[in-house]
Amino acid sequence: MPTLIKSYDGSQDFNPPLSQPAYQTDAGACFNNPSSCTIDSAKFYLSKRTGSPTGNAVVKIYAITGTVGTDAKPTGGVSIVSNNFDVSTLAGTSAELVTFTFNGETLGAGDWYIGVFYDSGTADVNDIKIYCHSGDGDASINYAETQAGTWTGYSAYDCNFFVYKTAVGPANISKVAGVAKASINEVAGVAIGSAKKVAGVA
Repeated sequence: MPTLIKSYDGSQDFNPPLSQPAYQTDAGACFNNPSSCTIDSAKFYLSKRTGSPTGNAVVKIYAITGTVGTDAKPTGGVSIVSNNFDVSTLAGTSAELVTFTFNGETLGAGDWYIGVFYDSGTADVNDIKIYCHSGDGDASINYAETQAGTWTGYSAYDCNFFVYKTAVGPANISKVAGVAKASINEVAGVAIGSAKKVAGVA
């Protein structure tokens, strides 16, 4: 079962469209990841806006510049990209929680942007919407988006999102008849291993 890294689930009263580079293609949240981990998945509320969108949306993760919680925004090239989500499968114009999966990439400790990217090719036709909150509901995160290809971070908005890491819980490996027993546990995000000597064999 994946373990939550960070989330925000506020009111859905700010719903920018994701359409094309001349307008917006990306929107999401800047947040802090407290310890290095394997990223598992992310969830965002999405819906159709107009028409019948086609193609794929993905979640992209970037390093950030600025201060998380106020004006943080992506910088540099994309660091991690999720698997595709087929936007034609969105049910309609009401928000639905969409899961994006990853492929075992490592998300380092520190500040990051995570958000949805979609380019329909034409503005205001066959767009999708991402559901956010027009208020600063969590001072430890902030909203960021592209406007005509320029990134901007906003403290007055928050994006609804959930980001998860691969769970590393207690695990035990044991064999009988004099073969080594080992156990692995995660303590404060770091795997700790131990081996016990059984019947003279380590």
